[in-house]
Amino acid sequence: MAISKRFMTSVVLLCAAALIAGCGNSSTSPEEVLEAPLLPPTSVMITRAGDSNMLITWDLSTQPTLAGYNVYRATGNSTTFTKLNGTSIQTNQFMDITTQYNVLYKFRVSSVSTRGVESNFATVHLFNAATSGGGDKAIVPVM
Repeated sequence: MAISKRFMTSVVLLCAAALIAGCGNSSTSPEEVLEAPLLPPTSVMITRAGDSNMLITWDLSTQPTLAGYNVYRATGNSTTFTKLNGTSIQTNQFMDITTQYNVLYKFRVSSVSTRGVESNFATVHLFNAATSGGGDKAIVPVM
């Protein structure tokens, strides 16, 4: 049973049209293709809030696909950052209650989309010196 060349050409063209239209076995929907990447948080700041507390704050984003934020921390010269929050943060602040004096802390904050995709990081550093009075602030963004 021979299949005509014209029939095979029609089948190939129909399959190609279905793939282009998004009806094929593609894992990317048109909405995903059009979604703009999230921007990292802006105006990230660290404030000492007592003996072993640091408050990390940032400006809230108005991006429509934003689901929340993640906060990461590294100490000293380490380049390994550990995520501090379990689920995405819904506000523009996070209190780290586990810091110690005389340690350099590096914090990273990222935006998280509704699909769970993270933005680039906004990074700030603060040396938590043992001084009386507290209230030290640092705004040192490092991209």
